[in-house]
Amino acid sequence: MGKYRVFRWVGRLTGFIGLVFFVSFLLGQGLQVIKTSTSNFDLLFILTLFSFALVANVIAWFFEIVGGFLLLLCGLTMGVIIAFSDVFGSFGYTLIFSMPFLIPGTFFLVAFIIKNKLKEIPEKVNK
Repeated sequence: MGKYRVFRWVGRLTGFIGLVFFVSFLLGQGLQVIKTSTSNFDLLFILTLFSFALVANVIAWFFEIVGGFLLLLCGLTMGVIIAFSDVFGSFGYTLIFSMPFLIPGTFFLVAFIIKNKLKEIPEKVNK
């Protein structure tokens, strides 16, 4: 198995585990915080980003560069929104909500980079 395939499968597995972790954490702790707040915009925005990240995770199974970039974008956006949120506003929540998307996004991008490097090696040998 090529190196890029290992990174791709690690990205796939961590993406799936991250989504399961995110849903379980959101149901267990996140909704309790949001229910006590007066602002529902945070919940709506986080669930929208989560839906976008779910689609990005499916896209990353077939196109690593697109899905990896979208997962990183979702993770960074979610981290910034949660960091400056009135409801969450702590660094711990920022890490908990953004890391399940940043880690697999990074693995997908690394898999894409390694795959392209391996394509360049035979071209250089033949010249």
